[in-house]
Amino acid sequence: MYKLFLCLRYLRRRYIALVAIIGIALCVFMVVIVASVMNGFLGGVEEAARGMMGDVIVDGPGGLPHYEEFISELNKLDNIEAATPVIYTAGLLRLRSKYTQMVRVVGIRLPQATEVTRFGDGLYPDPLEAAPGFQFPESMATQLLANNRLWEDQIVVMSEQIEQLEQRLLEETEKDAAAQDQRLIEALETDIDAARESMAAIRRQYIFRPEAPGLILGVDIPGTTKRDPVTGAYMRYTGVGQGDKGQLTLLPLGRGVGAMTTPIKKTFNLIGDQRFGVYLIDSNHVYVDFDVLANLIEMDGRCHQIQVKIRNAGDDKAILAIGAAAVSDAWATFAAKRPDLSEDRAIIQTWRQKQAPYIDPIERQRDLVIIMFGVVSLVSVVLVFAIFYMMVVQKTKDIGILKSIGASNAGVACVFLLYGSAVGLVGSVLGAIGGYYFVRFINPIHDWIADVFDWRVFSREAYMFDKIPNDVDPWVLFSVLVGAMIAGLFGALAPATRAARMEPVEALRYE
Repeated sequence: MYKLFLCLRYLRRRYIALVAIIGIALCVFMVVIVASVMNGFLGGVEEAARGMMGDVIVDGPGGLPHYEEFISELNKLDNIEAATPVIYTAGLLRLRSKYTQMVRVVGIRLPQATEVTRFGDGLYPDPLEAAPGFQFPESMATQLLANNRLWEDQIVVMSEQIEQLEQRLLEETEKDAAAQDQRLIEALETDIDAARESMAAIRRQYIFRPEAPGLILGVDIPGTTKRDPVTGAYMRYTGVGQGDKGQLTLLPLGRGVGAMTTPIKKTFNLIGDQRFGVYLIDSNHVYVDFDVLANLIEMDGRCHQIQVKIRNAGDDKAILAIGAAAVSDAWATFAAKRPDLSEDRAIIQTWRQKQAPYIDPIERQRDLVIIMFGVVSLVSVVLVFAIFYMMVVQKTKDIGILKSIGASNAGVACVFLLYGSAVGLVGSVLGAIGGYYFVRFINPIHDWIADVFDWRVFSREAYMFDKIPNDVDPWVLFSVLVGAMIAGLFGALAPATRAARMEPVEALRYE
């Protein structure tokens, strides 16, 4: 009982222990932040990679022919939940007359792709998320067709103005040469050309034509959205709006080298946007209907990739590996029946294997940074050791009195070990609480620092993500807490051993 009494007394009265508590708390605070943010970056890359590609990916460097038949064969397998084809190509996106940039154009089938990937989770607006597709949901189309009448009324007004201008121009040009006002004629011609151009722009940009194919933009395509600097929420369609036109300029990939490759221009209806949460993807990817894109770039019955969803795979690596093996066996059997195919025509990988060149370096960076900060945190062990050693020296007479009245060596050691554990517990809990709340609010804190001090550490372009990861893994929190408590215990071990080995007579004679 005296062990607990002395431990609590020292904890309340020995204020120097606050130094050890603060040291441990700062170390825990630092490690929780670093581990949570680095794990968040890694988890975000993994989640985005799997969300974009499904569980297993079948790649065809030169294109995969007979993909419809192969997908039918895959769907017959018990452990395959769904499969969908994908086409990738580069294009030039033009929105209105302001925004032009190179993009990666992805041809997918909706809603089929949402069964394989997480494409449907980030769709906006809500009607599009509820019914994924490249045609406007009925409620949205009805509103846009109603807006057409407003634009058409404006075109009628502009047409009447043009007729009036043309009549004035005709009257002016019919005058005798000496009576004509050349400045007025030039001004009228300029006004007529400008009015006609405005009418053409309205017809081209604002008149909604439901028969045009749909286009889904990455949410971070420049000029389409803005983000609230405080909350990080997206403010949609600041530059363009639903029903606006987007023009894609593409090259026909189906033609061989040396053939004429005249660019193809196609106008699409902007129907919404999509967010994966990785800036490098959301800022340069646009999505169109698979069959529309295949016809435009003349894929000749081929696709670039088949994405496969494994039934009940989840995070189970064994089930994922079995599914990948089943897809590989299915391709080998499929290719053997067709003379124009070979088994090595397709590259079959799990999503983890496909993204290994990107994920592995991030994983190694995470481990290295956590190890570095863990080594730095060993200062807490040294700090506890120094403080407790000094306390043992100061309490030499107290130790002698305890032993003279019957305290055992183990009992004396237990006092200081309990004291070290208590210091480690209090410091680690304070540090863990501080680290948890700092991580949870790290984005508002970062934005506040950027606004007040004009110092922005995190860049979406440099770090791929559109926000700093702010989730704390409970297992990481628990591991850091236990590690800090063990560190406090180890720091107190040597001083406790020294106190236990003291002889009562020598301790009482200590000056």
